[in-house]
Amino acid sequence: MGAHLKHADVQRNGCRALWNLAVNNAIQIAREGGIGRVLAAMWAHPDQAEVQAYGCGALWNLASNKENRETIAREGGIRRILVAMGAHPDCVKVQRNGCCALWNLAVNDANRAAIGKEGGIQRIVAAMGAHPRNAQVQEYGCGALGKLASNDENKALIGRDGGIGRIVAAMGAHPDTAHVQRSGARALRSLSKPVTDSEEF
Repeated sequence: MGAHLKHADVQRNGCRALWNLAVNNAIQIAREGGIGRVLAAMWAHPDQAEVQAYGCGALWNLASNKENRETIAREGGIRRILVAMGAHPDCVKVQRNGCCALWNLAVNDANRAAIGKEGGIQRIVAAMGAHPRNAQVQEYGCGALGKLASNDENKALIGRDGGIGRIVAAMGAHPDTAHVQRSGARALRSLSKPVTDSEEF
């Protein structure tokens, strides 16, 4: 990936491979500089939806690790995910993977605040509004909003930007999808609690 940064196919396939490998190798990939490679690929090919989708997917799995969540944020990963989602609103894979990457990143307190300040809540709400029939976008969007709600400023933004309505709409549109119902219910619970009572999920 480092030797062929200008070649979109190489970057797309590299990001896709890292996405899969990061399920069990997130720490090693980060140690080898994989986070930087993924972000470089995404910045180099902003118009390539698949590079963005697989890049967000790789960051999603890499963000399952505490240290990686910090590294991704420090290296500009939150901004890169939000730019990708803004540039490809009609691409389900970008929106789905972006929402889940933000969900994982938002486990970190500082990342929660940064995502809110950089417009992440609006991106998530927009993704859910653009793809109401896609259960995974709805599930991951609800999950991300629920986690972001463990912050007072974010909780206010979620209410202001229509997040509560989107969560309710997701649950109404997917009554038989357990994952959507669970993520939606947890998000509403998180929004209804004082921040000090918020739980990890």
